[in-house]
Amino acid sequence: MPYKPFIKLCKQCLKEYKTKKLKSIYCSLKCFGLANRGIQKGTPFKKGHKVPEEWRKRISKSLEGKPTWMKGKKHTQESIRKMRLADREKQTGKNNVAWRGDQVSYTGLHQWVSRQLGKPKKCEFCGTTTARKFEWANINKEYKRNLTDWVRLCTKCHRNYDYGNLCLI
Repeated sequence: MPYKPFIKLCKQCLKEYKTKKLKSIYCSLKCFGLANRGIQKGTPFKKGHKVPEEWRKRISKSLEGKPTWMKGKKHTQESIRKMRLADREKQTGKNNVAWRGDQVSYTGLHQWVSRQLGKPKKCEFCGTTTARKFEWANINKEYKRNLTDWVRLCTKCHRNYDYGNLCLI
């Protein structure tokens, strides 16, 4: 059964429109937005046009006497460096809110080891430095946050170690 539309008058643009809802008061989202921003009834919204001088004066008057944070001031390079260091110290390692200790994931632990020990450049088993990729391998396969329990291997040696074909101890 088709609905019988209500014919209503938009509170914002003052045009008639059809709607299914009895409580509807705006013809579109555009009019709803304009009304919520306090733009007067019947005022057409013109994108790209300048704000009227009256509105500018009202805004300036409402902001009068309120200080703006750091307006016209600049930090020195030394103060910027100190702020960055302080932020880094607050958010790294055990101070970070996301720190999980030994309950870290496999990938997260490998990323942590790479940050702590750096990027490996030489395989400790075969001694190669020309491999495409070097990886950190866990010696006892318990995956704890113990940096002495990690060894750098080329991809080939790492795969052999993981499959049990290579003994490091």
